[in-house]
Amino acid sequence: MLRLIKQTEYQTRARVNQLLHKSMKETHE
Repeated sequence: MLRLIKQTEYQTRARVNQLLHKSMKETHE
């Protein structure tokens, strides 16, 4: 159960990082 939460947390963080990276790129261009 704990592993599932950790996995979901990791996926969410990865998605957030992706969105942040994307918006940062768009802001630079």
